[in-house]
Amino acid sequence: SGAVIESQSWGTRSWSASPGRGVHAAFAAPGARLITVRRRGADTLAVVSREAGVSLVAAVPDAVDRSASRDGDAVAFATDSGVAVLEDREPQHPWFVRLAGRPLAVAFSPSGHRLYVALRERSEVALIDRFGRRERPALALPAPASALRVDPWGRVLLARSSGGGDSAITWVVGLARERVIGRIATRWASDLPTVSEEGTLLSREGSSVVARDVGSLDSLAAVPDGARDVWLVGRWTPASASAPARQEARLTDTARAVAAPIPAPERATAWVQLSVSQNEAWARALAAELASARHPVEVVPPLRQGDGWRVLMGPYRSRHAADSAGRALGRPFWTVARGSESAARP
Repeated sequence: SGAVIESQSWGTRSWSASPGRGVHAAFAAPGARLITVRRRGADTLAVVSREAGVSLVAAVPDAVDRSASRDGDAVAFATDSGVAVLEDREPQHPWFVRLAGRPLAVAFSPSGHRLYVALRERSEVALIDRFGRRERPALALPAPASALRVDPWGRVLLARSSGGGDSAITWVVGLARERVIGRIATRWASDLPTVSEEGTLLSREGSSVVARDVGSLDSLAAVPDGARDVWLVGRWTPASASAPARQEARLTDTARAVAAPIPAPERATAWVQLSVSQNEAWARALAAELASARHPVEVVPPLRQGDGWRVLMGPYRSRHAADSAGRALGRPFWTVARGSESAARP
C-alpha cells in the first residue's frame, strides 16, 4: 500500500506521509527518512521523512540495479550502458558515467566516495569516482560477477559469481590492496553474507552458518542448522559492563570528599569524522540526530573549493578515546586530528 510504519523500543507508529503504491526499492537515510523508487509506468524516486512528508519527487531511469549512499545523499542507477547518479543537491540534474561493459549490479562504498559496478560477461568490477565523476581502473575478478555487497566497514567487497544456488561462488576482494583474498561457496539472502565490525565474515554454507576471519578466510566457528535462521550483525554490550561506572557515579554524588587539586587539562586533538558531504543540509541533519543523542558534534564547513561539509564528534584527549567513541556508534568513522579550522555547531 505504500504506508510506512516505524518501530521503536516503546512501540510503533505510522507516518502521516506515504510514497504511494508501487514501491519496489527503498533505502534508509539518516534523520528518519526513506528514499523510495516506485513504478507507475516509468520509475520515480521519492524522498519521504517522518516530519516533512514527501520532500522530493524526481523521474529516474530504468535500471537493472539501484544503490543509495549510507548518508542518503545520492542514489545510483545501473542502466544498460553505464551508471546514472542522482544527487540530493541537484535532483533534477543527474550525472552519468558511460562504461565499456554492460552494468549488472552497483554498490556504494561505505563513505559514499566510490561506486562499484559488476559488468555482464566481464571478469572485473568497474570503479567510479563519485566526486570526480569518472571511471577509475577496474578490480580484476576470476570470472564475471552478478551481485555486489560491500562490507559496512569498508574492508572487503563481496562479489557473487553468475552461478546460482548453493554452488554459487563468492569472491572476497580486499579493498585496501584491491585484490581477491579468496573465495567461498555460499547462498545470498538479504541478511547474509555480511561482515561484522570485528572483522568476522558470516555466510551460509550448506545447512550451517560459518564464521570466518575476513582477512584470511580461515574458519573460526560454525552454527549447525543455522542457515534456516535470519541473522543480524549488530553490537551487544552487556549491562554489567557499565555497572561499575554507575556505582562509582552514585558514590561520588552522595559521599563527602575533600576537594583535590584539578590537574591541568590535556590538549584535546583527536576527533571522530563521520561524514563528508557536498550537501550542507544533510550534514546538519546528521549532526542534529547525533546531538539529540547527546554526542558532542560539530559541522565543519568546506575550507577550500572541492571540500565537503564534515560532521565531527569531539574533541577527545587521545586517539584511543576517539576510537572508542567512534566504535560505540556502530557506523563507519575516521579518527582525525584538527588544526585551527573553524567549526559550525548544528
